[in-house]
Amino acid sequence: MLDNRKRMGKDKDGVIFPVAPNLSEMSDSYMKFIEEIKTQIQTRRLSVVLNANSSMICLYWTIGKDILDKQQEEGWGAKVIDRMAKDLKGAFPEMSGLSPRNIKYMRKFAECWPITNLCNGLWHKFRGGQIGLCWTSWILRRAAFGMRKWL
Repeated sequence: MLDNRKRMGKDKDGVIFPVAPNLSEMSDSYMKFIEEIKTQIQTRRLSVVLNANSSMICLYWTIGKDILDKQQEEGWGAKVIDRMAKDLKGAFPEMSGLSPRNIKYMRKFAECWPITNLCNGLWHKFRGGQIGLCWTSWILRRAAFGMRKWL
């Protein structure tokens, strides 16, 4: 079967490298279709970002709560946080946010909001993108300074 599409590059037996037609050659129904697909992609990408941030907030709170529990049960001091940071960074070298300072913020975060259903409320509060900056770091910094009026 002979393919009559425009090609680019060298011809190779059994392989073609077709060139996309000009946009002006496409029908109105195609234009509408591609805009719908673009909208779906943008919506899903935004959803992924919001879900990822929400999950990270819950993870940070849980880590902070676990540290508080262990410090109370076992009498651990601040050196444990420095050790944790080193061990976690070694286990997850590609992940940011695991410095001793951030882990201390996580601990403070859980200390400021000792409620167990925080994660569900947080997701609903920020789902609409009411805060324009990275709210993971925003919340952790507010927690570190004991500012929780906005929840």
